[in-house]
Amino acid sequence: MRIQSIDYLRGLMSLSIVIYHFSLSFTNWGFSDSNTLLGRLGIYAVTAFYIISGMALYLAHRADKWSSSQYGIFIARRFLRLAPVYWVALIAFTVFYCGFVNGFTFDKWRYVQNIFLLFGITNPTKYMIMGGWSIGNEVVFYLFFPIFIVMVKNRMLASVLLVLSVLLLLYCSFFMINPSVTLARQWATYINPLNQVYYFIFGILAAKWFLPLVGTNKKICISLALLLFLIFILYPASGNQAIIIHGITKLVFSMITLGLCVLFFLMQNLQNIKPLHTILYFLGNVSYPLYLLHGVSFLYFRKWFFSAEMDNQQLIISGLILLLVLLVLSWLCHIGIEKPVIRLSKCLSNNKGQHTINTST
Repeated sequence: MRIQSIDYLRGLMSLSIVIYHFSLSFTNWGFSDSNTLLGRLGIYAVTAFYIISGMALYLAHRADKWSSSQYGIFIARRFLRLAPVYWVALIAFTVFYCGFVNGFTFDKWRYVQNIFLLFGITNPTKYMIMGGWSIGNEVVFYLFFPIFIVMVKNRMLASVLLVLSVLLLLYCSFFMINPSVTLARQWATYINPLNQVYYFIFGILAAKWFLPLVGTNKKICISLALLLFLIFILYPASGNQAIIIHGITKLVFSMITLGLCVLFFLMQNLQNIKPLHTILYFLGNVSYPLYLLHGVSFLYFRKWFFSAEMDNQQLIISGLILLLVLLVLSWLCHIGIEKPVIRLSKCLSNNKGQHTINTST
C-alpha cells in the first residue's frame, strides 16, 4: 500500500526548510521571527517529518511478526535507507572544509558518530550536516519502533501509549523550554529525542486509527487542510522562535501540524489533478536528498557565488538558480543512490509479501 499524499507533504516541508535556511544564511529579511510563515515552518516542518515517518513505518510494518532476527533486519534496512545520502553530504562537507577552511582538523569520534548515525544516541548536538540532528532522532525512534507498533495493536496498550505521549508532550511544552531565552541557547534541549518522540508516536497511532478512512472524501480533506494551514499562518505569536515551542502555543501548533498530516494521509493521492500530482510526487521523491544536501550546497554557494553586495533581486535570482541545481542533484541522488539502496534493503527481508513505501525523513 502506498499513500502518496504523505510523500507530497514531506516534499513540501523539505522545500520549506531549504527556503527557511537560505533566508537565515544569506538574507536579513527577518524570516526567523515566529510571526512569519518561514519562521514557523522552520520549526514545524521537522515536526511533520516525524509524524509522517511514524505513519509510513506503520503502513510498511503493521503486519510484521516481530522477533530478534526481524528486529535486526529492520534496523539494518533503516540504516541502509538513511546512511548513503547522509554519507554523500558528509563527503561534500569534508571536501569543502579540507579544501577551503584553514586549520580544519578531523574529530575522529565525531566522524564515527556521523558515519554510523549514532549522534542521536551519544550526543544529539554532534551532527555535522545542516538538519542532521533530526536524522539522529529518527535513529533513536527506530530503536523503539517495534515496541510502539506492538503496543498500538492492543487497544489497552495503545491507550497507555497515547496517554504517556500526551503527558510527555505537556511536560516538554511547559517545562523544557524557556520562552524568554533564545532558541539558539536552548538548542541542545530542543533537539533532544525525548522532546520529539511523541510526534513519531502520534504518527503511528494516527495511521492505525485513520487508515480505514483513506481516500473516502478528498475534497473535504483538501478544504480542511487549507483551513488548518490558514490558522497556522494567522495564529497570533511573535518574537523569538522559543515562543512557538512553549506552552499553549506549542500545543496549538503541534495539533495543527498533526491535523495537516492526518488530512494529507486521508487524501491518498491527487492523481486526478495530474499537473499538481506530478510536481508533488517529484518533491516527495527527492525530499530526503533535498533536505540533507541543501546545507552543504550553501557552503559552496557562499564560497563561489555569494556576495554581501548582492541586492534583494540578485539574491532571489541566485537562490532560484541554486534551488534548481539542488533539485537536479537531489533527483540524481534519488535515482542513483536511493533507488538501488531500496532494492538492496528489500533483499534483507524474508517477508516477500510485505508492502513498502518511501519512509525517509
